[in-house]
Amino acid sequence: MGNNRWLRNSFVYLMIIIGVIVI
Repeated sequence: MGNNRWLRNSFVYLMIIIGVIVI
């Protein structure tokens, strides 16, 4: 339990990091 939450948080963080790098 809670693995899904971690996965989702990781995905959001990854998207934010990619956005910052692209910008």
